[in-house]
Amino acid sequence: MGTSIVLGIQGKELSKQIKSCLNHMGSTSVQEAKDADNLLRLTRLQSPKLIIFDPGSYGPNGIQIGKIITREKIAPVIFIVSQAVYRQSVEDIINKEAYASTYLTTPFTEEQFRITLTTTIASYKKITELEQKIIKLNEALAEKKKITQAKEILINRKGMTEPDAHRYLQRKSMDTGTPIKTIAQKVIYDYEL
Repeated sequence: MGTSIVLGIQGKELSKQIKSCLNHMGSTSVQEAKDADNLLRLTRLQSPKLIIFDPGSYGPNGIQIGKIITREKIAPVIFIVSQAVYRQSVEDIINKEAYASTYLTTPFTEEQFRITLTTTIASYKKITELEQKIIKLNEALAEKKKITQAKEILINRKGMTEPDAHRYLQRKSMDTGTPIKTIAQKVIYDYEL
């Protein structure tokens, strides 16, 4: 692993067990949060690879902190449920807020921890890749709409045919070394005045 993991566990034995599991898996950089504010600061500043968090160890604010760190989509989160009273609240966070998050109840084995960690990180990676694809598709769609709108303006205002309007935009783009979407935007802007 090698990249930073933020650990928000207040119980010493549980913290020791998790650090031991991480160490066996090859993680060299674990940052432990001293308190709730420090946990939020570390997750925001460090851009960790993973956040491991026991909301029960932070008292009444633990669930709210869990909602914040999952909502901000900084990293995948593994919730450690060390107190049964927090299980339903953690499940609610995962169902409503979570971004590639899961939980483990104590006690757990090193193998259970390893499986949870690897699947959570893999899910997070897949989700972020899909989000990037969606962003690119939306950008391409917006670009296509701009070009279509510019062509419609050229057809309606200059009496061009659709192929002529398209060639006009392409030629302007090549002549000026400007992306076609920028040329299309300029055509739209010029005719909106």
